[in-house]
Amino acid sequence: MFRRVVVTEILSNINDMKRRFSRGANRAEALHKVQDEKTAEAITKHLMVLSCKAGCNNCCHQPVILSNDEMDLIESKVDLSTLDKIKMEKQRDFTEDDWKHRPKSETACVFLKDNACSIYDVRPATCRACVYTGDPEHCLPSVGKSSIIMEAEVVASATNNISEPDLIPVKILKRLMSKSEDL
Repeated sequence: MFRRVVVTEILSNINDMKRRFSRGANRAEALHKVQDEKTAEAITKHLMVLSCKAGCNNCCHQPVILSNDEMDLIESKVDLSTLDKIKMEKQRDFTEDDWKHRPKSETACVFLKDNACSIYDVRPATCRACVYTGDPEHCLPSVGKSSIIMEAEVVASATNNISEPDLIPVKILKRLMSKSEDL
């Protein structure tokens, strides 16, 4: 019962955002705000202690889904042409096993700079859902997030399904290609 009530409330918030913002960066920001609030409420309510600390980047070595709205938001803050296109082209073809078994140097997010997220304030919902509350010793990329905050996952899933979701390297390369065709 609790889960149904929580999911219904979150989906109601998301539908409200969809009505208020037709698409784009503003809608992504609004959805991220809902997700951050729901995550904070869950952490407080369940007395969770976050293991995530500055400098830890285990979550930054997994496939990340990005919506068109989130792509618009990131593009408004970042010059995409400065990103490592060769790395993105390689990651674009990774299978799920590739993400799990390749060296960290090959799976690092293109936004990971000096062991930190260079777009932290506008990071995608998928990244916002990576919240680890277990023993820091067990937070490894091969293990994945074992402490899921359901509220964060629900918002991430709904956000990713609003506007043509795709993996970060695929989405960015498509956007860069469309811009070069416009020239």
